[in-house]
Amino acid sequence: MCDYCEGKKAFEAEYKGKGILTMKNNLNFLLGFGEDTGIAHIEDGILFADTSSGEYAELGFKINYCPNCSSKIQGVEKRK
Repeated sequence: MCDYCEGKKAFEAEYKGKGILTMKNNLNFLLGFGEDTGIAHIEDGILFADTSSGEYAELGFKINYCPNCSSKIQGVEKRK
């Protein structure tokens, strides 16, 4: 198991195009906090992705194996 599937590390974003900065991004830049690059994380066998900088609910889906190291996610039962 790796830091990603153990929930210790978040996947970093890769962007195509610029898009519109969210309010959180703008405030972080103004206040000197920098950019938050963690966009996806695994929690309880669900891979969550957040493309709104926390302004909306995270999108998640159940996974059986870590997309980074291919380890079976602990506590995830086999789907029928």
